[in-house]
Amino acid sequence: MHAEQSALDLERLFRPKTVAVFGGREAAEVVRQCIRLGFPGEIWPVHPRHNKVAGRRCYRDISELPGAPDVSFIGVNRWQTIEIVAELRRIDGGGGSATPQDSVKVRTVNSFRQNWFRPLAICRSLGRIVMA
Repeated sequence: MHAEQSALDLERLFRPKTVAVFGGREAAEVVRQCIRLGFPGEIWPVHPRHNKVAGRRCYRDISELPGAPDVSFIGVNRWQTIEIVAELRRIDGGGGSATPQDSVKVRTVNSFRQNWFRPLAICRSLGRIVMA
């Protein structure tokens, strides 16, 4: 990766013009907080069954988005997270935050390794910034 490309990627992460928000209740709260904090860019909620989230038009899936988001909040289960991250990479969506909802259900270290580290490793291998 060239230094210019790396700087561009960080610019998208730290000064996003668009944010895609995937998921249900948690995603709706992210949309509300972006609005409350005065996020100046476009907010694109994504949910397969909702028409609106926090008063904003909701897109059914990534293919409906008007472009590649600069950052994304992903508040869905771990396997959907992998699919979303892979699709974002395909359309050159920026890095973002992936927080699989069911990661909070992990009870044991072995379960954690099987159910969270593998999806996390896959997301990282796809070149996305993943924060949990």
